[in-house]
Amino acid sequence: MDDLSVNYLQAVGVLGKLKAAGLTAYITESKNKEADRLIAFENISQQQIDAIEVIRKNAAEGLRLERVRAVNSTRIDDDEPIKMHPTLSILAIDYTVDALVVDDRFVNRYPHMEIRGRKTPILTSLDILDDLAARNAISPNDLHAYRTSLRQAGFQLLPVTLGELQYHLGNATLSDGKLVETAELRAIRES
Repeated sequence: MDDLSVNYLQAVGVLGKLKAAGLTAYITESKNKEADRLIAFENISQQQIDAIEVIRKNAAEGLRLERVRAVNSTRIDDDEPIKMHPTLSILAIDYTVDALVVDDRFVNRYPHMEIRGRKTPILTSLDILDDLAARNAISPNDLHAYRTSLRQAGFQLLPVTLGELQYHLGNATLSDGKLVETAELRAIRES
């Protein structure tokens, strides 16, 4: 079956009935890989939901203990949906902050943004991870694991550092003189 046939039969809900009808279906390798990626994504999705829940709980606790402050954004006109984009809302904050953390490549290609006459650095999630590692708040092993998790979750344009590559190659094994690709090395290759 070509990919379009698979999509159509899946859309109408009969793809799963082929086996029950005694039919053997053959699909393209690309469609099989897509299915594998969707299955892997399903597992990652639950991890992401769990991570969001941890963030929500930590944010709520930080707000309660006044270690975290919520800042207001400038009023955004609801008539223009583009102005409701999350990146625009963080750029429209009405408060002086030490840095903006933005993973949108359109924004973070700039080193800073001027807010109220003050140059505010623009950081990425990777900068936060590197800072946490530099402060020994996370271990180097955790840093590499987090970078791998980001790649596996589809984080785009994630650079590979020399230290990261050396770390993962050092943890890989050889079989018959050939490197056995680990999940971490696969994530680097696939990204």
